[in-house]
Amino acid sequence: MMRLLQAMAGGPQGGAENFFMRLAPQLENRVSQKIFLKGYRGRIDALKDQGLKVEQGSFTGVFALKTRLQFFQQIQKSKPDIVLTWMNRATFLCPSSKIFRKFLPPFLHVGRLGGFYNLKYYRNCDALIGNTKGIAKYLTEKGWPSAKVFYLPNFVEIPDLSTITPFCKTIYESSEEVPIILTAGRLHENKGFDTLIRAMVFLKETSLWILGEGPQEKYLKNLARDLGVSDRVRFLGWQENLGQFYKAATIFVCPSRHEPLGNVILEAWAHGCPVIAADSSGPQELIASGTTGLLFPIDDVPALVHCLKEALRTESFRNHLQKEGRRFVEKNFSKEKVVGEYLSCFELLLRQKKGT
Repeated sequence: MMRLLQAMAGGPQGGAENFFMRLAPQLENRVSQKIFLKGYRGRIDALKDQGLKVEQGSFTGVFALKTRLQFFQQIQKSKPDIVLTWMNRATFLCPSSKIFRKFLPPFLHVGRLGGFYNLKYYRNCDALIGNTKGIAKYLTEKGWPSAKVFYLPNFVEIPDLSTITPFCKTIYESSEEVPIILTAGRLHENKGFDTLIRAMVFLKETSLWILGEGPQEKYLKNLARDLGVSDRVRFLGWQENLGQFYKAATIFVCPSRHEPLGNVILEAWAHGCPVIAADSSGPQELIASGTTGLLFPIDDVPALVHCLKEALRTESFRNHLQKEGRRFVEKNFSKEKVVGEYLSCFELLLRQKKGT
């Protein structure tokens, strides 16, 4: 059985971290797997509860000498065929299989990118994974051989919609009939939530639910108050389970200025929620505007208002968007498809290694 060591520093929350938590358990019975992870207790405990072998790393400090030693020891102990590192820090701290070939068992180092990262952190990798076609193209344009670059998307859980009980709107609203515009993500400038709040000025009789936490929370709350829409904008904090919120929402909006993929778009589609998004790189790649969703230019408030009014006007149009969105995600981003593609990628790399 193939031996896999996965390593990630990451943060307490985020799209890559959430996908890691979905992917690792799905690989568990198909490879001999070890996880080397920064010590966020909830994450480590959740993986251990599913039977995964997890070792905690510090991943801190300017030179991170302790983590480098820990990483070295993990490779010596687990003797992986492949080391899969997530994002910059874990990738940079992974010992080089070439430099330390006298002290470490041979392995292939695969770096996984979820954005257009600085490739100086990936110099020692044998292959790279990008989770969008745009990232994969960026890697080859930067000089990586196409045979060593793989497009492997994220998968999302695709639930049986009949089993999801919608969130009770009247906890936050005066009526179940109020149209709910939903958005979610880290409250950061890149996410463009200010654009969506500004649009609420022109969307009477609707409410906006914002799920997430982050550095712009105070600014966004003040903006809603200054624009006179604070009574219709709800800041609901970070939520672990978004299913009931998607089910309760009339439409989901991803207003990001910078969005390499857009996990929330995939999740909204999977839960049968129609989607509107700013045309940053990820949504542009995902959405066929007018069929699986609607796109508007980044920061263009009037265009966003137009899209929202068009979608809110008729239920039949929203049903069309949600039906096509769900069909698209089932075809391209299912668990079975993506896990199979990861395994095929690893097997191909190992065959190539044996052939050299």
